[in-house]
Amino acid sequence: GNVLKRNRKTSIPLDIMDLPGFHLLSESEKSLCSMIRLMPQNYVEIKRLLTAENNKIGFLRLLDARRIIKIDVNKTRKI
Repeated sequence: GNVLKRNRKTSIPLDIMDLPGFHLLSESEKSLCSMIRLMPQNYVEIKRLLTAENNKIGFLRLLDARRIIKIDVNKTRKI
């Protein structure tokens, strides 16, 4: 267990200020995108898809989100 944790790389935050969609994000969304290294325009689309699904069925489970957006499960969980 500990061997993997020590060798695990920590990603440096992504500079997203000049990327398309940056101006559409709230401060917390900007921070999230930077930390999980997700392009702002991709985040906006993911948010749209997840919000639409939530509105359609009334709730959204992690399993549903993973089915809709095919990205790293850890990123999905944070979103």
